[in-house]
Amino acid sequence: MIVFEKNVASTFQAVHEAVEEIMSFLKSQWPWLDKSILFKINFLLRELMNNAVEHGNKFSENKKILCRILKEDQFLVLEVTDEGDGIVLLDHAFPTDNVESLLRERNRGYQLLLEMALDVSVAGNQVKVILDLHPEQEIRME
Repeated sequence: MIVFEKNVASTFQAVHEAVEEIMSFLKSQWPWLDKSILFKINFLLRELMNNAVEHGNKFSENKKILCRILKEDQFLVLEVTDEGDGIVLLDHAFPTDNVESLLRERNRGYQLLLEMALDVSVAGNQVKVILDLHPEQEIRME
């Protein structure tokens, strides 16, 4: 079920304003959301939409970004579609035990998406991220 949908201008300011609006909406609709989940949603939306502005629409103010949020059972699906040419993204993880890999200039955001979400998929000019809405359980050592 679609819970939110918005066309956003291709500027970082417009992304910021859209994310603020979305977060306010989600908090009002689902006050039970855990702070860690809200943090993830905020981060993921900013990363996805900023990438769409920069890499997809290449800062063209004539192009828009479509942000769609769907709820499917216990999962939230974030879909961001730009008006760019699309990409083919190789599904690979970057080594996180290598200092040079962690400090590299590009692709850090993609690695964080992979680590924060249950699933990340890229199809042309659309990125879809699936996030579990249940808070993570603490692991207890006995």
